[in-house]
Amino acid sequence: PTSKGISTGYPEVDAHLGGWQEQRLYLLAAKTSIGKSALAINWGAHVARGAPVLFISLEMPEGDVYTRLAASVLRKPSDDMQATVYTEQSTAEVGDMFEAVSRLKFKVDDRGGRTISSITAQARKHRRKHGLGLLIVDYLGLVEPTDKRLSRYEQLGTISRGLKLIAKTLRIPVLALAQLNRQADQDGVRPQLHHL
Repeated sequence: PTSKGISTGYPEVDAHLGGWQEQRLYLLAAKTSIGKSALAINWGAHVARGAPVLFISLEMPEGDVYTRLAASVLRKPSDDMQATVYTEQSTAEVGDMFEAVSRLKFKVDDRGGRTISSITAQARKHRRKHGLGLLIVDYLGLVEPTDKRLSRYEQLGTISRGLKLIAKTLRIPVLALAQLNRQADQDGVRPQLHHL
């Protein structure tokens, strides 16, 4: 950890954010297929060397997250890891992959249909049993709204406030991933909540 917060593993990001600071909600938003999950997993892998990380994956199955995590730790392209053929040579690589992941305090929960309430309960449980240095939610748009009568903008606002409350209540940093809609490009301005 830095003097201000837990290091992201990226000096430029640490200089800008002061590391992951407790009680803060961070949003990582970009267009689809830009590498948000990969970056979040890299950040999580760095934190998980010293502090427990809970990765709520609402899009990718658990196995895919762990494969990307291993690729991050072993500094290999994730496509290479996923395409590994079980030959005599690659068996050693698979062993390295499992060993690298097992050393990290990184837990994946890939159950779908998660609401803010269920994410809060899972984060509390994980913190009580293992501690919790960083909560990552991938991604914001797949968190189930509690009131489906609200507009999508209002739903996302409610979900964002719920994640902020988790950060404040549990005194942890929370990183939520989000996709930007096409309007963000058309508007040509810094993305706002209505672009999510």
